[in-house]
Amino acid sequence: MGMNPFHLTNEAMEQALAKAMMPGDRFSCPVYVSFGRASAFSSSLTNQYGYAAVTESNCLVVVRYNMLGMKLSSQYYALQELQSLSVGRGIGSLTSIKLTFASGAGTEQLRLRVSPKVYMSGLTGQAQNLEGLIDALERWK
Repeated sequence: MGMNPFHLTNEAMEQALAKAMMPGDRFSCPVYVSFGRASAFSSSLTNQYGYAAVTESNCLVVVRYNMLGMKLSSQYYALQELQSLSVGRGIGSLTSIKLTFASGAGTEQLRLRVSPKVYMSGLTGQAQNLEGLIDALERWK
């Protein structure tokens, strides 16, 4: 089942994250996110959207979709591998979270853009979950 960006609900977000979880693991602080860096050259067809949450096993789990609602990937990032974290508050209260993880012989960067309110959606608790997510990530930097 794909993600319909026009019918975002807590239930759909929780189901998508639950399917991406390792057996027996649980998540908290789920948020709707966009991935990457906003740019004048990006189009809605190349942008990626989805969900992110922290897990009881000290991981960040992310689920990515394209604008058409087709699932692209599910990934786990071990928070003990977090090398750097940058949180910035931008225009219109948009929060940018840049993470760098150790990955094999190098590093992997992940950029999340999160709004504390997702208008015209059934998502509740986005602002509180965003603050909880940031607090959980900051414990590992």
